[in-house]
Amino acid sequence: MEEALLALKENSIQLAINKFQRQKVENEGAKVLLSKINEFYQSQREMACNWIIRNEQISIVNKFRAYNILGCTLDDENEKYTNFAMALKMGINQHFDISDTLINFQKVCLRQQKYDYVVKFAKVSNSFQGRHRVVALYNQAKGHLGLNQIKECKECSQQAYQECKSLYGLKDPMTIRLEEYLNLLEQNQDLYISYQTPNNLDLSRLSFQSSQPRTKQRFDRTFTQFDNKNMSNDFKRENLNTQELRAEFFYQNKKTNTLENQSFCCDLIQEFFSFADITIIVKNVQPNSPCQALFQDYQNLLQEILDEGEEQNNQISQLNNISEETTKNNVLIYQLTPQNENNISQLDKMIYIQRAQIQGLLIQSVQKDINLKLDENLFQYQVMKGSKAKQDDINDFFLNLKNTLDSIVILTYKCQSEIEADRILNILKQKIIYKNISRQLNVEDLDIILSSEINLTDFSIYPTLLRQAQNLKSNTNQIIVICKLSNPSNLQQLQNQFQGLVQKSQYLQLIKDQFDIELVFNPDVNDIDQKGRQLQQNEEQFEISVSQPELNVGNKKMFVVNSVIQFWMDSRTQSMNEEKQIFTRITHLILQIYFPSLSITVKDEKQMKLWQNFLYQFHPNNPKESYIINTQLLIEIQGESTKIEDKYKSIIKELTEFQFKRFSFDVQEEIAKVLAEEQNFENQFKSSLERISQKQGQCLIQIVGVSNNKILVDVYVNDKTKLNNIQSDLQKDFFNELCIHVEKNLDIEDLYAYLGMDKQQFKAEYEVEVHRCNKEYFFICLNILLDEVKQLIEYTKQEKKENRKNECIECKNTLVFLEIKKQFVNESTYGNEEIHINFAQNNKIIIKASKQELLKTTSETIIQKMKNLENQLISKVCTFQEKQMKFFKKKFESQYKDLENEKSVAIKFQTNQFSIISRVLFEDKKLQLIQANIISLECDAIVNFHCSQKNNFGVSTLTQEILDFGGSLYQQNFLELLTNNTPSQNEIDITISQLSSFRNIHYIINLIIPTSSILSNSNPQTIQQIIDSLFDHIQNKYEISRLAIPIFNICGNTHTQNIQTYLNAIIQRLFNNEHPVNQIYLVEIDQQKIQIVDSVLSDISKVSPNSHSQNQWQWRDTINFVNYNEDINKQIDDAYERFEKSKQEIIIDLKFQIESKPSTHTVDLKNLKIKELSSNFEQKIIFERKRNKISYFINDEELEQELTQYFINMYNKQCFLFDIFWKNLQVVFNNQGMYQLNTNTNYKRIIQKIPYLQDKLGAKQLYELNINKIQDCQNQIVIQSFDSDLNDMILREIKEKLSQSLITQRIVLPQLSNNELKNFTGYIESIAQVIQGRMMSGQTINVEIFKNKEKKLFQQLELVKSYAKEYPKNWIAQTENYIKVLLDQNSQEYKQIKNLFQKTEKGSIKAIFRIQNKVLWDNYIVERNKLFEIHKKQSGLLLPEERERYLWHGVYSQHPSVIYKNQTEAFDVTYSRVGLWGQGIYFAENASYSRTYSYKIQIQDDPKYAGNLVFLCCLVTTGKAENCQQNNNIRKPSDGFDCVTGFTNGSNIFVIYQMHVRRAYPAYEVIYS
Repeated sequence: MEEALLALKENSIQLAINKFQRQKVENEGAKVLLSKINEFYQSQREMACNWIIRNEQISIVNKFRAYNILGCTLDDENEKYTNFAMALKMGINQHFDISDTLINFQKVCLRQQKYDYVVKFAKVSNSFQGRHRVVALYNQAKGHLGLNQIKECKECSQQAYQECKSLYGLKDPMTIRLEEYLNLLEQNQDLYISYQTPNNLDLSRLSFQSSQPRTKQRFDRTFTQFDNKNMSNDFKRENLNTQELRAEFFYQNKKTNTLENQSFCCDLIQEFFSFADITIIVKNVQPNSPCQALFQDYQNLLQEILDEGEEQNNQISQLNNISEETTKNNVLIYQLTPQNENNISQLDKMIYIQRAQIQGLLIQSVQKDINLKLDENLFQYQVMKGSKAKQDDINDFFLNLKNTLDSIVILTYKCQSEIEADRILNILKQKIIYKNISRQLNVEDLDIILSSEINLTDFSIYPTLLRQAQNLKSNTNQIIVICKLSNPSNLQQLQNQFQGLVQKSQYLQLIKDQFDIELVFNPDVNDIDQKGRQLQQNEEQFEISVSQPELNVGNKKMFVVNSVIQFWMDSRTQSMNEEKQIFTRITHLILQIYFPSLSITVKDEKQMKLWQNFLYQFHPNNPKESYIINTQLLIEIQGESTKIEDKYKSIIKELTEFQFKRFSFDVQEEIAKVLAEEQNFENQFKSSLERISQKQGQCLIQIVGVSNNKILVDVYVNDKTKLNNIQSDLQKDFFNELCIHVEKNLDIEDLYAYLGMDKQQFKAEYEVEVHRCNKEYFFICLNILLDEVKQLIEYTKQEKKENRKNECIECKNTLVFLEIKKQFVNESTYGNEEIHINFAQNNKIIIKASKQELLKTTSETIIQKMKNLENQLISKVCTFQEKQMKFFKKKFESQYKDLENEKSVAIKFQTNQFSIISRVLFEDKKLQLIQANIISLECDAIVNFHCSQKNNFGVSTLTQEILDFGGSLYQQNFLELLTNNTPSQNEIDITISQLSSFRNIHYIINLIIPTSSILSNSNPQTIQQIIDSLFDHIQNKYEISRLAIPIFNICGNTHTQNIQTYLNAIIQRLFNNEHPVNQIYLVEIDQQKIQIVDSVLSDISKVSPNSHSQNQWQWRDTINFVNYNEDINKQIDDAYERFEKSKQEIIIDLKFQIESKPSTHTVDLKNLKIKELSSNFEQKIIFERKRNKISYFINDEELEQELTQYFINMYNKQCFLFDIFWKNLQVVFNNQGMYQLNTNTNYKRIIQKIPYLQDKLGAKQLYELNINKIQDCQNQIVIQSFDSDLNDMILREIKEKLSQSLITQRIVLPQLSNNELKNFTGYIESIAQVIQGRMMSGQTINVEIFKNKEKKLFQQLELVKSYAKEYPKNWIAQTENYIKVLLDQNSQEYKQIKNLFQKTEKGSIKAIFRIQNKVLWDNYIVERNKLFEIHKKQSGLLLPEERERYLWHGVYSQHPSVIYKNQTEAFDVTYSRVGLWGQGIYFAENASYSRTYSYKIQIQDDPKYAGNLVFLCCLVTTGKAENCQQNNNIRKPSDGFDCVTGFTNGSNIFVIYQMHVRRAYPAYEVIYS
């Protein structure tokens, strides 16, 4: 039974029935099926009931219930009759409760006109009680009426009335309607009696009565709550086209001119008086007869008595000469006129304006209780007059109707084809084009439709209009524009103007630019919105949209705003270059909103110099920093508003506080003379001046020139005391020490050669200015350096004089070079003046000797010393994480540079590399084949496989490398593990060793495998067991996301089958399970082995185990069903699985490969055209290059990145003509069915599923071969010296400094979407050294980070929390942006909305759906919070109902799904009508008000709820509402208010205008009858 119930849960009825039969529990199974029958589809109900009926083991009571259910389920009337008859017979025999059965049987008999059967079973209902008794009596009455048994009919009706009155009282609605029915029977008793005498007169009467079914309807509507259908009328109209009834009686014919016929005429008038126009014609009045006196008597009583000739004349007058407004018979009449200028007839005009204008007027008339009628034959709109109290309202309504219809003008445009009409309509409905057309045509309102969009249901009760509407609708290539003009005149000119605008639109191309703006601070969104609106108003021809700031997790600029500029370019008159210039200007204006400018004007000359020479360097990164206008300095600061305000204050403060003073210092006349002739000589003394300035803090000392034996120095500093100190230090430490040396007969190039330097290196090394005058060289520098220069000059001269030989030795190691330099400071080291040794820059040793032999001996000695010293060098290598290396270099590198000089030690940073050979990608997981040493990678863990054998502790080469890498503590633990391990044939021992947080690898996973023999036999179960054990152990205990696994120490060198099994096991666990590991490195160093693994990986990656589709999906072509390809099949199957689990509507976009067959389009890149293969319809391709980015546009829309890149690749290959697959297709699953939808044409195709029969199943992974991409891996610090203790000490210091810089923080991850969580956890991983815990929303983790990252981490965390998009708690989980959830009738949520509905509305709720649209909810929350913030700043409190309230909103013209399925905006004022309080979005407090705006669901909308009404219950933040009188010119609320409110037809109304429509969210869809 449990298996059967499980099958039922999965909606498999046949499977459940089979299980019931096998287990011989048919009767119990029948009870289960009947208890769940309402959950089944119709076909499933039929299957279940038929099985119950045919099975002999099932009890008769269950069969009775099955017959009843079948009768209610089946559509065929004969089958209904058969099943209800069987149930009735069974129920009578077994004495079951047959009240429902009999009533259903009676209804079927009445519909089939089997009145005798209704009467035959009348006695059975005598035992019925309550409403069942009343309904049964009513059905009997109808049966007697069908049999012309009027007396019995009246008796049954009387019994029903008495029964109902006694049970429920006189005020019960059923009792009232039965009383009405009885009265009608009394009034028409003679008429019904006359049905029994079949003479000519009676046949005539029957014809009159049958030609107008309203009499029958008046009787039938009394019991509509019992009947799904009214009893059909047996009589047909004699002439279906006529709109009138005519009864003529001639006084000469005494047979017809009877009292009975006189009564019949009175009955006709009484029946039709309230719903038809009645004209009484009296003709052929005999002269001198009493009729003459009667005319006089009734003159004041009758409204009008005309003879036949006068009536005909009046009709002709009405058709030809009737005025636009006529008051006649207490009726206000508006006569519609044709538009002869563009051939729009009165009939066509009535059809075009029905949906756009008349429907709104009809709703208003209902709300105001005004009788508005439409006359399709006279082309009139008639408003009935009323009482004096209401007449003012009626007059105002009629005046509004007249003004509205007077201003309506219809314009048309005939296109070449339906496709062209669709394309042009799409362009015309673009906001910019729409506004432009409205402006150029000077119209107030504009409605643009295709003739094919005419809704025939609007004319269902108007046969003439319906026929013409069908004709107009078939004209599929015509565009209709319905517009309102304040003064319509010269319609022909207007029509021609519209034709020109449409023709021009065919040459319009959409130019679009999109860019991101990155911001450090979160901008003031209210200020940004205001400036953005102003820019849009100023640049009307552009459509400018800017998104709300979004969090840019992990970036220094933590916020990003997406900006889009759109413009429709006329390709005939405008060039792309012109548009690029315009776009550049608009982009600049948008950037100015986010990066405003502040200007500082400086007039003081000293402050100008202070800024230009000194202060500017402290304020970089401005596009326009400063420039001079006339004699003033303008400093322009540009940036984010928060930032530039601080910068502005800082600059003003610095200009005020800092001082500039020029000093002059005396120098030797010769020095002044030489420096005066040199350019940029001050650069040679820059280091000396900086040493002096560093003593005083932030200041600048700058030599600016020479004048009269004085050197001029500018000093910039912010303290007078410092100014004096600087002057004193300059005199003492610089100018008093500045000396000059003159050297004659010197070839300066010899000096440079001796030193192994060029001129600039020499001047920089000795801070000396060198000047040549005639044959003399002048050397100017500080005294201490000048002595060294003089000595070098002497050595140079001596060398040249002695003609010494020289040799240059390059030392590769700096430490060795410095050590040799210590030993050979000068040639005196050898006690021989015949040799000079110079240690130059770049580790060069220059040897100069008088003799070649001495030169050779010295050179050999130095080289030997270099080798000895290199051998004495001791290196200490330590591998760190990349983050640790970066931190150390940034924080401590300068300190260790000083240490290098002090202690003859070298500290180097080096990075090793590895190569990615190939990889397999699946969703966000990655398997990479790496050629590298496993211990060199930076990852969370590596795996050490060891095959253990008894009494044998030998290890493989790779294991030994891992042991060496792990260190002594790890080696000790591993040895203990081997010693204590007792290998068996079946157990795998796994331990995990944690390394220091400073290592590039955090964990070593040790797998001790019992023996290697089972592997050599290619045992796949063992390999699978090893991999499963590995992944299970990780999943249960550790957070490891990057795992490195070796291959050949487990798989052997040549066992390809082992490798394949091994890789299959890894892929299966990595790709198909929810596991923390998301990246695996398959590591091998040997090239030959790499090739073997790559080949195997290429084969198995094409089919991944356990990822196959359950079903083969097919789409229906013209006749046959066609299979989807494998990729698309998997997408559909995954979506179907989600639908089966959630039972909520699932919509997916099918992702076809561009080269999928059959192709849909041919692309011509040379001529920039694309042609659809099925229709040969051709479109232009627009090519655009902007900021080095190439874009393609088709049909004014930019192509997605994948297709754009495909075009670029084909172009680069010189392939200009090719075919592609390019269609926007969706697959939809909902409770009504499943189908494929073309989103461009809205064409639907049926789809179906069949069992998947292929042998090889699987979804293809994305496999990339021969990547050979070089990646950095190992980050190392190398310490070199001649002392190992020194190396160890420095390494300990480095680790200690890093350790002291670390801090561990406890963090609770906020509730985030998958994408947001991925970004934030990615940021944490980028800064964290160690993470403990699961990276999931709501989880607590411990993060070890550097202290300098702590502030930023918590800043990012707070921002993420504040920007986390949280959705209501009652929402169910969803992967799509939008889903619709059916509410349980017993839930509190359902009851809350139902109670709101029933406060003012008496309809019957059929279903309530919760709308879950993430984008629309995000928009609502942002706007709501923005309003809260405004009121908070204004110190104003909003009441709870002002913060949020539920209000009602209806959309009568189309299904409200256009609102709640939208991906950008829910409500759009652009498409709303001007109402009582202007153009806005209207919400009502009472459901009863909005019901008049409800949409009637059509079969194509939702077959399940077709015929019911639907509207929305919205969550609205109204804020402060301004109470206003009705005024359709209102455009926004007054200052200090957020919306407008008013009262009409018993309900408060709230109106939200253009800029605030996001303050409303369509929360619920309510379907009711």
